[in-house]
Amino acid sequence: MLNLIIPKMVGSLTNAGVSLNSPSVNDIRQLQKRLKALDPKLRTALLRDAKATAKPIQQAVKSRLGAVTPPSGMTRGRLTWNSSVDGKGRVHTADDVKIEFRTKSSGFTKTTSLVRVRAASPAVSMADMAGRSGSYFDAGYKGSGYTRPYKYKNGMRRHRVNGQGRALVRALGGEASRFVYPAAEAALPKAKREVEQVLSKYARLVNMKGI
Repeated sequence: MLNLIIPKMVGSLTNAGVSLNSPSVNDIRQLQKRLKALDPKLRTALLRDAKATAKPIQQAVKSRLGAVTPPSGMTRGRLTWNSSVDGKGRVHTADDVKIEFRTKSSGFTKTTSLVRVRAASPAVSMADMAGRSGSYFDAGYKGSGYTRPYKYKNGMRRHRVNGQGRALVRALGGEASRFVYPAAEAALPKAKREVEQVLSKYARLVNMKGI
């Protein structure tokens, strides 16, 4: 799974989220709560408008992934390019790219990653980031010499790392982050500006109502 985080609003998540004198937003959950108290439809509108800022990124990534010609080794098996299976048994096409609105914060930085674009295909994740591990390449999952275990039929399955990964990286060419981030990079700055405008718009609305 690959994530592209669009904005990060910084602020304490324990203090009041929406100031009566400022459009700044420190706690997105507090903003949602106050919008819901004002009118439940406003909270829904906030989610819709925030996610809309990511549509150009979603389309750029989907278009790029749809144009990729996968290596011959990715035309069969669990990580088939156009029908890869995740750990929960769900099948994903290569251009399965989703927009999500989240309010979970980091315990270290107290930031909230509000909107993300997620490439859900395990095959895309593997192909896009293959080779990133550098000196740990070919070490396997947690240095075990095997792949990370995954569900298979009624049990779990894993495979010994045998050097085929290096051949795949050579076939893919280039450094890690081959498809997803390069496709989204041009649209990211605009999306960040637009989502901040959306938040300010709804924060001002709450402030004017004094909720």
